[in-house]
Amino acid sequence: MGGHSLLAMRAILRIEKATGVRIGPVEISMFTLEQIASFIDGKTADAVLPTATEEPTSAGLLSSMRRWLPGSS
Repeated sequence: MGGHSLLAMRAILRIEKATGVRIGPVEISMFTLEQIASFIDGKTADAVLPTATEEPTSAGLLSSMRRWLPGSS
């Protein structure tokens, strides 16, 4: 883990201790502080931070990579 991810984990723990609300590392990196604060305060109507979904991407090899990888031509 790098420095930023360690700071994020410390912030997550402090938020949970102070508010009782658990926020994941993905949410803390995807949303603004204002969105997270609104979620914690319950100011939003639905009061749910959407979760991140990863969609698989199928990006083929770059032409320069095809020259160097056996069987990729």
